[in-house]
Amino acid sequence: MSGFLIAVAAVAVVLGFMILIHEFGHYAAAKLLGVRVEVFSIGFGKRLLGFRRGETDYRIAAIPLGGYVKMSGENPMDARTGDPAEFMSHPRWHRFIIAIAGPAMNILLAIGLLTVVYMVHFEYPVYLDQPAVVAWVEPDSPAAKAGLQMADRIVIDSATFDHPYDDLLKLSKTISDQSRRMRVSDLNWGRLTAWRTLLASFWDVPDYHPLLSEIDRIAIQYRPPKDAPEEIAPKALLLAGWLASRLGWEVAGKVSRDSEGVCGCELRSGDRAIELSFVQNKTAGLNEGMISSVAFTARNGEANFSVAKRADGTKLQTEAQIGSERTVGRVLAYEMRSEAEQLGRELAFMNRDIIYEASVARAAQLVETIRNQKTTR
Repeated sequence: MSGFLIAVAAVAVVLGFMILIHEFGHYAAAKLLGVRVEVFSIGFGKRLLGFRRGETDYRIAAIPLGGYVKMSGENPMDARTGDPAEFMSHPRWHRFIIAIAGPAMNILLAIGLLTVVYMVHFEYPVYLDQPAVVAWVEPDSPAAKAGLQMADRIVIDSATFDHPYDDLLKLSKTISDQSRRMRVSDLNWGRLTAWRTLLASFWDVPDYHPLLSEIDRIAIQYRPPKDAPEEIAPKALLLAGWLASRLGWEVAGKVSRDSEGVCGCELRSGDRAIELSFVQNKTAGLNEGMISSVAFTARNGEANFSVAKRADGTKLQTEAQIGSERTVGRVLAYEMRSEAEQLGRELAFMNRDIIYEASVARAAQLVETIRNQKTTR
């Protein structure tokens, strides 16, 4: 019984408040447009208490289920006196505004309440953001005929490749195998998000576009992997593959390597040659396989653009130098996520990542070119 009474009381309070806000809209619009308001009542029935201010009686009535606003001359059946403060003496557009002000206040109340509630607390089922997992497919079932397979998604970390070149080529072959329809999530790709965001930000500046369209040299500095120091780190290859695939650069085939371990490869954009260099950085404090900087040069040194990791290793910073003018641009925190957090983020993507797949394909082309071409000193 007590629960029923509480429910009735809750309905009365909520309904009363909604009607109060509704009537306040009529009241405020009427006052604003110069219509005399005789009564503003919270509740119906007999007046219990209140006060009068000006021409309006503000009251609390006996039945607390809403309220009402009484305006002078609002009843069309009443005789009109011609008083300009009467409701019917005002033009139609005034009366229309007064009429819709109540519903408008209810709409604004709903928007305001929902906004505040969702800012304070919002529950959302985690499984809605997680991919569907195929545990078992019955042979000859409709699911099998539709092409569903068990474990049709693999999660890797290309930073841990023991043989970067071999493993990257196998990865590219696996992704391109249309018969398997395999989806790949790479934790190492997620770690490149900050780098890709800042590099792409150069193209957000219209004044840079003419220079960026004439890039002639790219240098990617990285810490060589411990298990294969003679090979380029997968992260550096993926980033180079991303740049080449997004900007439409083709791998030309010319490769060079100097005594310092710098590996060069020529890319082409139409008739324009672009020199891509992978530079080993063995600075202490830089984890193996990590990138330390990426630099673009345009028009034979007229302009330089770079993204570099700060000395403390927690932030990345962009820099643009055009002629003698040097501009330090965006600074972005370098996310140090746990493996569980990285895995959760990668699994949140339901579809195939075509940008990642294109980057892997172009990185594999770089590997094949570096391996197959005779190097020159």
